[in-house]
Amino acid sequence: MRRVMAVLALLAAAAATPALGRSDAEFVAACMAYGMAEAACTCKAEAAGKLLDARLFGLVLLSMRDPDGFTARARGGDLTDADQARWASYIQESNRACGLNY
Repeated sequence: MRRVMAVLALLAAAAATPALGRSDAEFVAACMAYGMAEAACTCKAEAAGKLLDARLFGLVLLSMRDPDGFTARARGGDLTDADQARWASYIQESNRACGLNY
């Protein structure tokens, strides 16, 4: 029974952990390849982990790693109006939090 409780506690802790950590290094690497500085990319990754769900996080990552693939998915309907609004909010909020003026 203790083992079951310990497993349940670990699962609950993992579920409560924000998105940060699931793809931080991948996000930072893609961001830097896209042309941003490491400090800005690390900050943007942290903001993405707090502001985006897993699906939208993946689309942001795809947009940096494979812009053509992202465009094809967006044109195919994978990016809804609600997604676009949340994306714009993420850009605005993360730029403000990271001290980026663009």
